[in-house]
Amino acid sequence: MTRISPSRERKEIQSWWIFVLAFKVVLLLKQSSLIGVFWGAFARANPDRNAANMAELFDWFKTGHLKPHIGGEYPLDRYAEALDAVMERRAQGKVVLTMPGAELNKRTTK
Repeated sequence: MTRISPSRERKEIQSWWIFVLAFKVVLLLKQSSLIGVFWGAFARANPDRNAANMAELFDWFKTGHLKPHIGGEYPLDRYAEALDAVMERRAQGKVVLTMPGAELNKRTTK
């Protein structure tokens, strides 16, 4: 394993933060937002932390601190229509597949 000198590592970190700051400024000036995460790699590399994060997310949902916007509900037998809505970018919010007898939690928004 090659060791990077502390000064080089510091410069790389500074360069990274300059890039991040510049990117944020561009988003701000364009009045844009960026939402996304590359979750799969993190979950595979950190299964314990991922499990703790998921438990915390579900707790937030149960206590009402997290209220996802539901953009569409489809019965399970109409899964293809739900997938089309997502793939064709017609979905605004979460697309939910429902099963007979199951009811959505009323803490979600519509």
